[in-house]
Amino acid sequence: MENNNYLVEFSNQALQDGRLDEKDMLRIQNGLWILLAQQTEHYTMGDSSSVPTETALELFSSICFSIGWYLRETGNDTGLMTGNMQDLLQSSRALLQERIEEGKKLLRSGRQPLIL
Repeated sequence: MENNNYLVEFSNQALQDGRLDEKDMLRIQNGLWILLAQQTEHYTMGDSSSVPTETALELFSSICFSIGWYLRETGNDTGLMTGNMQDLLQSSRALLQERIEEGKKLLRSGRQPLIL
């Protein structure tokens, strides 16, 4: 599965498996919309709540990619199961920052990173 679609595919699979129900899916969707509103406000630095459609799609894709990447990397789906999308996004950013720091250390040491 590609990271771009992992969140959607994971959610759909959890729905089919019975780990999520329609109410859970609505909670996840609502959480994503709230995150999009927050990201839009951050993007415009609070000057506006509207952006071009293309920008909104890019922001939304970024949110879904980040959360999907985190789910794929950690296998920790607790936040998704509880619908806490804000925590999932923050966790994905924290893990990404850890990976960036690990990469910087590797660069400073002159060692080649392990590419899987």
